[in-house]
Amino acid sequence: MATGIPLAFAIIPSDHDSLFATMIIPITAYHLFQLLMGSLLVSWMNSSKVKE
Repeated sequence: MATGIPLAFAIIPSDHDSLFATMIIPITAYHLFQLLMGSLLVSWMNSSKVKE
């Protein structure tokens, strides 16, 4: 995300701000979803290892 958002600014012309928003908002939401699901998965895997 830290590299991709500045690159998106460089690739998309400055007169297409709505295009930028329609690209960045879903990607950011998807990234947040990945982080949340990954943390849940790791905590579930750690708790199942302790029970064994």
